[in-house]
Amino acid sequence: MRIERDPFHPSAMRAAALIGGTWLALASLAVCLPAAAQTADTSTMSLDDVENLNADSAPAASEITPLREQVLRETALPMGSHKGLADRSKVILHELDVRATRLDTTYRFGALVTQKGVLPPVIVEADDAIEGTTDQLRRADAMYRIVIPARLVTMPPSWRDYLYVGLRFKAQADPLPFSAILPKTSAERTYWKDEVELGYKQGEALADQILSANLARLNRDYMGILRYSELLNRGMVSEPQVAVAQQVVTGDTQRMNIGDTLIRVTNHGAFVTDPSKWRVVLAPGAASDAAATQPINASQAVTAPVDAPAVVAAPLAPQIATPQDFNGGRQQ
Repeated sequence: MRIERDPFHPSAMRAAALIGGTWLALASLAVCLPAAAQTADTSTMSLDDVENLNADSAPAASEITPLREQVLRETALPMGSHKGLADRSKVILHELDVRATRLDTTYRFGALVTQKGVLPPVIVEADDAIEGTTDQLRRADAMYRIVIPARLVTMPPSWRDYLYVGLRFKAQADPLPFSAILPKTSAERTYWKDEVELGYKQGEALADQILSANLARLNRDYMGILRYSELLNRGMVSEPQVAVAQQVVTGDTQRMNIGDTLIRVTNHGAFVTDPSKWRVVLAPGAASDAAATQPINASQAVTAPVDAPAVVAAPLAPQIATPQDFNGGRQQ
């Protein structure tokens, strides 16, 4: 049996009025919010300008409601963070430019590329390393890993390819929030300022973390290639192999290459695990009449003095950069 509800019953009329009022409020909000949006942005504003944003026409209140607190925090924190990241990035980029000559001298990737255009593999080393599972344990005096294989490059990498990643070259153009979201009372303005300052400090810290991660990756890769050169000089790793194929003409009906040369890496280099094939490298002046290299056993290979790398003349431990080199202008 179907029961018909009287549309003019008082309870039904109150429900309809409530629903209608809700939709009316939502519709009014939808109309007003776009009109309240500002066309300006924060890219050219200072920290004080962001902190002092407010809506003077809003009614005053002595306390901040939980909902308003959440709205203010979710708006102020990102704005302060973006500003802090941009300002700290500007300082870091300036200090990188000041140290450009020193960094160019320290990180000479161009000297590491072979004549065939191959950038050697990156090898990491761990001393007194231990690894294992619940069933077995392995300890080694030294443990080596190839983390990046040898690769062909048309242009050697630069420290700029590492250290500029993630930093802001210009301030992020954050659109100003709706006036209804901005602080309206003295209490809200104080809370807004605190949240902007907190976000600003987080943005500065993020820029420093980005720099530290970039420096760690740069030092790992550069030292890893130098480590490969040392191991190659000892005969503990093989050299990458490159194949070159030349043809007079290649292509199809839509494309033609004349004097086509194909270069590809056929062997990326690998560790030599036979100790009888290792070599000892004598330090300069250690034995003037001795041969530069000779067959040795495994124990001799580990304790023998090491000369400069065979491929590059740079020392294995150059004066690499550290995050502390770029702390100038940091607000503590």
